[in-house]
Amino acid sequence: MSLGFVGTGTISAAMVRGLQRANYDQPIVLSPRNAELAAELAAAYAVISVAASNQEVLDQCDTIFIAVTPQVVAEVMGELRFEPRHRVVSLVATVSMRRLSELAAPAGRLRRAVPPPFVATGQGGTLLYPADPELAALFGLLGKAITVASEDDIDVLTVASATMSSYFATMATIDRWLFDKGIAAEQSRAYLAQLGVGLAASAAETPKVSYAQLVRDFATPGGLNEQLRQHLDKSGALNSYATGLAALLARIKG
Repeated sequence: MSLGFVGTGTISAAMVRGLQRANYDQPIVLSPRNAELAAELAAAYAVISVAASNQEVLDQCDTIFIAVTPQVVAEVMGELRFEPRHRVVSLVATVSMRRLSELAAPAGRLRRAVPPPFVATGQGGTLLYPADPELAALFGLLGKAITVASEDDIDVLTVASATMSSYFATMATIDRWLFDKGIAAEQSRAYLAQLGVGLAASAAETPKVSYAQLVRDFATPGGLNEQLRQHLDKSGALNSYATGLAALLARIKG
């Protein structure tokens, strides 16, 4: 299965690196939109080439990943000539299946997918809709493929994927506090990273335990964990997450 990427940014590069890490040996064609990054990837891996134009990507490949920003997706796709043979996979969160069918006509197979940046190292889950066994196998090389039952489901789960920067903002706040209290930067960085690894592993290794239960399990009554969580709850910090998520969903649906 030859793969073409229209748009060579963070997610495209992560997918390419993850596939090469998994020894994917089929041709991969990159668009020249980010010439420096595309050239870097082509120089690193023998199966990768850089097309002269976005249209050339479509001419050479059957499976096309659309990986440009929401602001330019209509402009970029409007200049392309799709064919019925094309399978078009949108990685753009704000493009619905209906809109994709308009932009990619007359392409025969349309899909939406949401791979996280860490598929570069074979980690994380990639959302996929609708079901596509061949694509699920491909994303399985990058971590875990998660096929969802409806477009509403992928919209809602896409909102959850938008919490990554907020997570690191929380870690950055703690990191600055530790530094201000005299902890060396490298020590703080290493400790917080391992704390995150341990917490993620605790959730991943106990899939039947709810997050609500993990909140209780990691908070000794009267202890420090409970005190900080209660402080955040009373201040409204935790509830603000819900309102922020609702705003993101409205943007995706809008």
